[in-house]
Amino acid sequence: MDNIKKYIWDIVFIVLPLDKYLELRYKRVFKSKLNLYRPQKFTEKLYWLKAYYGQYMGDKISYLYDVREYVKKTVGEEYLPQLYGIYNNVSEININELPDKFVAKITQSCGKNIIVNGTIDLDFAKLIKQLDEWQKETFNKAAISGHKEESYFNNGKAKILFEEYLDAGNNNSPEDIRIYCFNGKAKFISVDYDSVTEKGEKKKSYLRNIFSLNGDFLEFKFGRDNDYTKTELNIGNLDKL
Repeated sequence: MDNIKKYIWDIVFIVLPLDKYLELRYKRVFKSKLNLYRPQKFTEKLYWLKAYYGQYMGDKISYLYDVREYVKKTVGEEYLPQLYGIYNNVSEININELPDKFVAKITQSCGKNIIVNGTIDLDFAKLIKQLDEWQKETFNKAAISGHKEESYFNNGKAKILFEEYLDAGNNNSPEDIRIYCFNGKAKFISVDYDSVTEKGEKKKSYLRNIFSLNGDFLEFKFGRDNDYTKTELNIGNLDKL
């Protein structure tokens, strides 16, 4: 049955213009009509971006290297992890140029990271094979099945990026912290707990808490269940964030 539903949505995506396809998807997910002409809800604004701003999102926002340039120009290079290398393909990578600890990423992807933090012996051949497969997925339009409205991730421009590994202590990765802004103003903070595997991939199941800008725990769910064992916001340099 799931395969039949997927096939139907594939056909709908091919036949309809993107905005009409998104209206149907929105109705199915949120059980309400999508207003693309005067979006008011957070979800409506996200869908508006998908419908009319996708090319910009693909070239700038979803492209991890260009995002670095944006951060550098906006708030300063000191807030960025150190960049070790940016490569067009795996054949350009020289393992001898890399430090003992690093994070490898595909510049246009979600959750496709490889963490090398010194706790596991590095299998360079395996790392190269995985990065090569991930990069080729971004060149393959069929690889985005089920996420066609986000096809800007797959524009054939993905590269391979190596950055500094940020150690939160005991070779653990920092929590995933996000600040949500509306109309240019920060409104609340989300923290994902234990959301990344030891290898660097985003887990399918993890907990998320929401906090006010003052650090107060807000008891509501935002896509994930709450972690009631961590209701205090422990973030260094919160004011700078």
